[in-house]
Amino acid sequence: MSVKIEGLEEVTRKLESLNRPGIFQRPMQQALQHIQRKIARPPRKAQGAFSRHATPAQRRAYWARVNSGEIQHREGVGYVRTNMLRDSWTSRVENQGRRGVIGTNIPYAPYVQSQLN
Repeated sequence: MSVKIEGLEEVTRKLESLNRPGIFQRPMQQALQHIQRKIARPPRKAQGAFSRHATPAQRRAYWARVNSGEIQHREGVGYVRTNMLRDSWTSRVENQGRRGVIGTNIPYAPYVQSQLN
């Protein structure tokens, strides 16, 4: 009995090509962009959640910040989000495309978006 394997040279060439520096760069960048789009999505804003849970002091502080122009409030919407957290997410590819890092430097991020978000 004999077995003839055809195309083994092509498979060997393809496997050897994986040793080229930076071959994983593009796929890693695409994967990071996909993940970043998912985690940068802010949690849904529940209608009236602040009103139900805020203490009188928190309400006074909120309206003081609205009146000073520090934050925006729109009737029917409430607090107008700045999207600073969403826009702060960054990613980078390291180790010739073999490692991807995603992160944000916003200090309040863990309170708004968990790693399971």
